[in-house]
Amino acid sequence: MMRWLILQKKSAQNLGLIADVEVGNNRELPHSSGLFDVALSVNTIHYEVGEEKVDAAFAELSRVLKKDSGKLFLTTAGPEHEIVKHSQKKAEFEYLLSDYDFRDGERF
Repeated sequence: MMRWLILQKKSAQNLGLIADVEVGNNRELPHSSGLFDVALSVNTIHYEVGEEKVDAAFAELSRVLKKDSGKLFLTTAGPEHEIVKHSQKKAEFEYLLSDYDFRDGERF
């Protein structure tokens, strides 16, 4: 995970941007309400197993954004993504990853 953070910070610097890149939990962000202009969630929301946890994650991301002007940019795995192709559907909104990479056995 640290390697990913370092790469993200370097990418921002190469673009001339100042960015605070952190690892967090979608449902428990350690920041005060209305703090950010922009929140970026890259390929993490699909790890929230179940509709209730996905809703909680969206609520938390919304909470830390500035009320009238905050923007959320979110990407996630779609049905044709390799991670979905290497998983077994266990229930609605729940998959088990197998025979893919270091995340084998994880539910999303």
